Amino acid sequence: MKTVLTIFFVSISVVCFTQEKNKDHKLEYKSFSFSPLAIYFDNYTGGLAINADLSFAYEDNIFTFSAVTGSEFVISVLGESKPDSFKQLNLSFGKEVKLNKIIYFDMHAGLGYFSFKSISINTNKSGYERSDTIGFSLFTKIRFKTGNKFSLGLCFQANINSINNVYSTGVILQWNRSD
Repeated sequence: MKTVLTIFFVSISVVCFTQEKNKDHKLEYKSFSFSPLAIYFDNYTGGLAINADLSFAYEDNIFTFSAVTGSEFVISVLGESKPDSFKQLNLSFGKEVKLNKIIYFDMHAGLGYFSFKSISINTNKSGYERSDTIGFSLFTKIRFKTGNKFSLGLCFQANINSINNVYSTGVILQWNRSD
């Protein structure tokens, strides 16, 4: 599965980075998007996540700041439950490919802060154990423009790090700069 994802991301990256576009020589607002409900899975479990990002364009390059948080979905019948959770803040670089008049494909890669909180497996501790690291973030969007300023689509995201790799997908709502 990881090999397939790697081949997919590399292939799309080649397409995105070789596409020619008209160039404006200023940094300007590009879009804001969020996913009110996403599903994530990691090396051990899965759960619900929410993410948001803010993008700026310079020439045909897109710079994006994104924030993602998620937690295991746990239904506890016998006592208190302590679900695992994560947070990430990323700065990434990307490209947009216009597939036709309404369908757009975005591909981004970057680095960021990753924090994972889990129940301590050390018997000498009680409660949560938190680990922080730098993660490599990849995300892609397939968007359908429903108007001049709004897009609806799917977002696929991965954070590769030394603690716990996290993958998520969800519906996105995106507000674009007017063209």
